[in-house]
Amino acid sequence: MMLPEHLDPRLNPKIQRAMVWSGPLLVVIMLIGLIPLTGFIPIPSPLLTSDQIATMYTERQVAIRIGCALMMIAGAFWASWNAVIVMWMRRMESGYPSLTFASLCCVGYGIWPFEAYPLSWALAAFRSDEIAPDTTRMLNDAGWYFFVFTWPPYALFCYMFAAAILHDRNTPAIFPRWVAYLNVFCGLALTPGILIAFFKTGPFAYNGILSVYIPLAVFFVWIVVMTRLMLKAITVEQARLAAAPSEPSSAPAAI
Repeated sequence: MMLPEHLDPRLNPKIQRAMVWSGPLLVVIMLIGLIPLTGFIPIPSPLLTSDQIATMYTERQVAIRIGCALMMIAGAFWASWNAVIVMWMRRMESGYPSLTFASLCCVGYGIWPFEAYPLSWALAAFRSDEIAPDTTRMLNDAGWYFFVFTWPPYALFCYMFAAAILHDRNTPAIFPRWVAYLNVFCGLALTPGILIAFFKTGPFAYNGILSVYIPLAVFFVWIVVMTRLMLKAITVEQARLAAAPSEPSSAPAAI
């Protein structure tokens, strides 16, 4: 007799789906924080003077702090959402799980920029009417550097997930091969972020279309696509277990 899903040691679909939905929730909260509350989309130009930046933070002082508080909360969902991706990576990877462990490191790294840029902007707003405008501008710049310049581990995570898909020996494969190419594209789309250290204007500045807006759009599409695929994978696995409740799971040994 099949155990109830809350007692089945192989899969708890409710928990898995809740963790997957934390990804879209992250996106929604981030957009609320970035657009109507902080007003940071469109992104303020790096060429703005210290006084202009200080005025922006002073005029929206409360709204910016509320937006940053929401983004701080949303940043934690990066861990819950990616934990499901890493779980499926472990199922795809046989033998020594190097990709899985490296991906876990990337997920751990990925949380701190999500917390660092709202922290920087909240600090800039906290005393924007008391501290020197140059300090406010520096904190504003720091926030955008945390937002854009920290791209390499995110790209590496995409590449490693692509490698796991291309080397998946499950039958049928957990994810179609086009998902691997999508992840490679997403990793490449983040690469122009390295150039914000060299440009204050144009497409490679921290308010540029190539360094920020295109990668941000790709990131949101990636979250949506990966969420849909993970929900489908959970449903397929749940059906497989229901069809063969007495068979041991074919998953690799627990990490």
